[in-house]
Amino acid sequence: MLKKLPIDTYTFQKIREEGYEYVDKTEIIYNMTHSMSIAFLSRPRRFGKSMLCHTLKEYFSGNKHLFEGLKIYDLEKEWTKHPVFFFSMSSIKDCSLSEMKEKLGAQLRDYEKIYGRDPEVSSCGGRLTYIIKQAIEKKGPKPVIIIDEYDAPLLNKLDSPELLESTRQFLQEFYQVIKDYEGDIRFAFITGITKFSQLSIFSTLNNLKKISLLPDYEAICGITEEELKTQLLPYLEVFAEKNEITIEQAFDKLIEYYDGYHFSENKASIFNPFSLINALYDKKLNYYWFDSGTPTFLINQLKKFDTNYAEIDKMEVSVSAFDIPATSLSEATPLLYQSGYLTIKDYNKKYESYILGIPNKEVRVGLSDALMPTITNLTISKNASVALNFVKAIDAEDLDLALNIIKSYIASIPYDVMTKEDWADVAKYERFYQILIFVMFGMFNRYTFIEVKSIRGRADIVIFAETTVYVLEIKVNSTPEDALKQIDDKGYAIAYQDKIKGRKVVKCGVNINSELRTIDRWTIVN
Repeated sequence: MLKKLPIDTYTFQKIREEGYEYVDKTEIIYNMTHSMSIAFLSRPRRFGKSMLCHTLKEYFSGNKHLFEGLKIYDLEKEWTKHPVFFFSMSSIKDCSLSEMKEKLGAQLRDYEKIYGRDPEVSSCGGRLTYIIKQAIEKKGPKPVIIIDEYDAPLLNKLDSPELLESTRQFLQEFYQVIKDYEGDIRFAFITGITKFSQLSIFSTLNNLKKISLLPDYEAICGITEEELKTQLLPYLEVFAEKNEITIEQAFDKLIEYYDGYHFSENKASIFNPFSLINALYDKKLNYYWFDSGTPTFLINQLKKFDTNYAEIDKMEVSVSAFDIPATSLSEATPLLYQSGYLTIKDYNKKYESYILGIPNKEVRVGLSDALMPTITNLTISKNASVALNFVKAIDAEDLDLALNIIKSYIASIPYDVMTKEDWADVAKYERFYQILIFVMFGMFNRYTFIEVKSIRGRADIVIFAETTVYVLEIKVNSTPEDALKQIDDKGYAIAYQDKIKGRKVVKCGVNINSELRTIDRWTIVN
């Protein structure tokens, strides 16, 4: 009989005591806790950070019985019981400052029942200072501090400078305590999504080790392909049987939907654990990560930086881009990576640069769903209906119908989706339609690329459909013939004629009429 899958808990104690399945990460945990004293790990939401923190809590509490049968059980010889101070900051993320103080104070009260409280101290930082000091003065094992999702209270306040600053000051005072007692702490572990350099957690901790991009810790959260094929194989077999496919086909489907995350230059593929475990439990594919909520702060930041969505799927960045503070961003790329919407696709060792791209189908479809209303000002249901008809037409190799659908759809987009000045700008106008088509295809995981580079220029749009590669060139206030001539003159279609075996290449010249603000003519050449 299979063990229960942990879809309703991330508490290590409950998982072990109640017989849930646990993918063993304890050897990595042992190596981390014996090679550094303060560690920071950045991972996207729903990626197992909280379970890791709870595992560390039980380990440093000396609860050896919970680890029986795991790798750390034999690696650890002492099993010392340390005072462990665990704080989950996600519980105070959508609160006013007074509510934050109260909720964090409630977490502190659990420890004050053991170590007491100085009645003259009211601030959360002062209260934490007191209990740590009391723990140290007992001359027992050194205390351990665990802070899960340290940045959660800050992220939704990026567009509210006053709220952001008051929250930052509140957290600064709390996190400063780690610095004050740095030499007296056995281990401190901090998780989050992004970096806020103004906090002492980064600016003053001398021994802080950022492990987010280190190969040794790339699999400390998430589930590897090897773990799915070995420890989780029985669940994979049930998934395959339920869906009436082979185990190999089931494995490939799960990879397509939930795999593809990479957290170092080694590029070991990691599954999103939340989505994978839910899919194995439900025995079906779904968009679990996005159904659990799309962060408002990310969509707001994409708007703020006027992000060209069509270019995010293949971006080259330097290693420094991963370490840009959230409050110092000049573009959304670092935040897209840190939030899990982009991942490492390749690494150039010579230049120490990374190629970023969308990890998998779940993210591609979910991101497109989230972006369409911001692009068109139309409802999600309206966007989804039109996109589905558009993609069906492409799969049926009816490009005429697909372009007519786009033409009608564009007519329904409100005029104020762009300013009057933007509508008059040919470059912005053309870009708008490129992005629109890119995101529509993304809603159904059709691979569409914008501004595709070749040796002699850039093709506007290249669409990989089931049996056909479509190469489209868009012109504004010109003719389809001029657009087709550019495809031929620049050789945009040549590469696909040789490399895409089994697919035919179709060229299409499209003209947009700026007065009508829509497509008016096109010519297709098979």
